Amino acid sequence: PESHEEIDKLISYFETIKNDYTVKEYDNIIGFTLNPTKTDSFEFILIEDDIEIQSYVELRMNDSKIVIGKIDTIYSYNAGFFANPFTSSESTIFSSFDNFKKLFLNDYDKDWKRAAVIAYLNENKQDVKIATAKIIGVIDKGKSNRLEMLRTPFEVGKAVYKADKDTISRLFEVNFSGKKIEKPIRVGYMKDTDIDVFIDAEEVLSKHMMIVGTTGSGKSYFTTKLIYEFAKECEDLNIIILDPHGEYKSKLDKLSSYIKELEFEDSIIHAFPEETVEFFKDVGLSSMLSSNSSTAKIIKDVINTYIKPYLTLTGLKNKSIKAIIEEIDKKINEDEKPKRSNKGDNNQDENNNSKSIKSYFDAYGKELDNQPKIINDIIESIENKEGKKILILNFKNITYPETRANIAGLVMQHIFNKHKSEKFNRKLIVLEEAHSFAPESKYGDTSSGKDNLALTMARKIASEGRKFGIGLIAVTQRPAQVSKYVLSQMNTQALFRTINSNDLNALSITIEHAGEDVIKLIPLLFTGSCVISGIAISFPVLIDVK
Repeated sequence: PESHEEIDKLISYFETIKNDYTVKEYDNIIGFTLNPTKTDSFEFILIEDDIEIQSYVELRMNDSKIVIGKIDTIYSYNAGFFANPFTSSESTIFSSFDNFKKLFLNDYDKDWKRAAVIAYLNENKQDVKIATAKIIGVIDKGKSNRLEMLRTPFEVGKAVYKADKDTISRLFEVNFSGKKIEKPIRVGYMKDTDIDVFIDAEEVLSKHMMIVGTTGSGKSYFTTKLIYEFAKECEDLNIIILDPHGEYKSKLDKLSSYIKELEFEDSIIHAFPEETVEFFKDVGLSSMLSSNSSTAKIIKDVINTYIKPYLTLTGLKNKSIKAIIEEIDKKINEDEKPKRSNKGDNNQDENNNSKSIKSYFDAYGKELDNQPKIINDIIESIENKEGKKILILNFKNITYPETRANIAGLVMQHIFNKHKSEKFNRKLIVLEEAHSFAPESKYGDTSSGKDNLALTMARKIASEGRKFGIGLIAVTQRPAQVSKYVLSQMNTQALFRTINSNDLNALSITIEHAGEDVIKLIPLLFTGSCVISGIAISFPVLIDVK
């Protein structure tokens, strides 16, 4: 019996030693840190073959504090390379084979030496894999899910693990500021995992979002998925989609009961009097309008009476451009009649001015006569008496870029002004092909100046919309052609494959939260993969959109 008690004590003592001094979860160890460790990055010997760049790793500082990192590069070195007589300047990691051996001569514990040998020999292939990882932050499980900055380097030789699934999942419960996400919007899975990735709806609605990617990258599918999630999750939200090609209604067929689509007929709609004057000049009345004659004054006075840059005040709400032309003709005839009478002109001559003015517009048809219907349909749709959650403004039939920009500008201005003076449901405006509404420089026939009301209002909503409950999502395949000011206010980004160097430069300038490694990764992305970064998520992450 006494011997049995001693044996039990020895077994218990052995278990204590094993639990206290052996490396736990050894199967999850993927490497050990090398000299030097820094507060923003580290290198480590990689002893697993199935680890890829953009993989997440962790280092355990103590029972609750964990350093989270993301692998951005992996290098493979052959032992024969180190044996070659290269100079230290030619070898970026180890200057010689002797220097490499020093890794094993320092006072590391046996587990470190074993792992280093495994990595060096790499199953007799004599290859060494070195990974570099960017430090995302430190999480203290005992306090919160918030990522903190690493303030002092950790020791060399520390074990590196695959990031724990539960740890990463918890990080998606908070946004960039460490604040718990109250209304999470699911955007996909973390790349090559089944971990759901969420963004903070409140941060998107108040501080805006850009979605960027080339044609075929998955950008459009993601945008419709995001709209779907916002419509389902945010009860007090109305979504207005500016749809240049009429694609969204069919893509959002699952939300058909939520949707009202306004499909515009082709039309000419001017927001500023100067546009109508230029239009009259373009059809051939330039010489008449360039003079100081009474006829020129009549034309400009009538145009100024009806064409105004406000949706509810514009005369186009009640009078078409065709009717404005007829009124101009009438006033010109009234002005000319006394002059003709004094000269003894006959009745046939009385109609010559009227006929000559109208004839300049013979090439135009219904697009001169439908402005009141379009303007009043827009006002009625924005008032949303039907209670529809999503309003799609379908521009596919609109021929003139300035008309698209003017309608978009009038809509955004109307929403902005109403929200300044009254309390309404929050609005989320989706600006599809943002480069055609809010260009950095002239895009086709779309101006980048003060005469582009869409650009003016996109800038205004981007900078002030949060104060009045208006969010903005700018979608584009050409970020370099979108107003830099507008892009700079899009504080969350979904970055799909983008190849053009000008577009990549524009992104690197305007995106504060994504590092150089993210910009380098974007051209390499496969369809359906993107990087989510910005303030609506705790850290930049590569996702599969599913």
